[in-house]
Amino acid sequence: MASVLHVRNLGVAFRGRWVLRGWNLTLGRAERIGLIGPSGCGKTTFLRALTGLVPPSEGDVLMSASRLGYVFQEPRLIPWLDARRNLSLVSDREPADILTRLGLSGAERLRPHEMSGGMRQRLNLARALLTDPDLLLLDEAFSALDVALKLRLFEDLNALWRCRRFALIVVTHNPRDALLIADRLLLLGGEPTRVLREVLAPPLARRSYFSPEVVKAEAEILSFLSSVAGQDPSEG
Repeated sequence: MASVLHVRNLGVAFRGRWVLRGWNLTLGRAERIGLIGPSGCGKTTFLRALTGLVPPSEGDVLMSASRLGYVFQEPRLIPWLDARRNLSLVSDREPADILTRLGLSGAERLRPHEMSGGMRQRLNLARALLTDPDLLLLDEAFSALDVALKLRLFEDLNALWRCRRFALIVVTHNPRDALLIADRLLLLGGEPTRVLREVLAPPLARRSYFSPEVVKAEAEILSFLSSVAGQDPSEG
């Protein structure tokens, strides 16, 4: 399988303290992975190191994706521009279809301060998808959304993925969110943060928010992360 991303021995340190160290990852085209760990463990730092927003302290990031979509934790929208003009900054494609898919039809002329937090985050996602990315990075992209809206977005993302076959990295502290849109989950912990375990999601056709397989996998992930929380970094 052709790859869009190679990470080799990646490490990031701030003021002499290692946040991440010894990370290795290969991401194939159309492959989807989830990074799951507690708040503050370095998930966002990893995404920023991939994109150059944070310089790695050691190691290499080799990216072959020509188009990158990045959804930040907080919407990075231009406050004085309406939704349509915010989208026009990244693409001259007609945005009506993606706005409709994400439940923003009729909001084209609203400015960010006239939208709810959930609407702003959906616009943030629309902007990333409008670039037709080879690699989509989602950093806690669903934290401001209610369950009903999340489920609709997961369905739309899965449908878009089937058509466009982009690679995806989703960062979250919510295992169930990751289980619904990623195929391989990396559980994080330790100090410096490292990958402690890899979990495969159930087949896509058998995934739903309340399916027994997803509920069971979520419980096992939470149990594992709880068992290693506070563990001495030298253990395991």
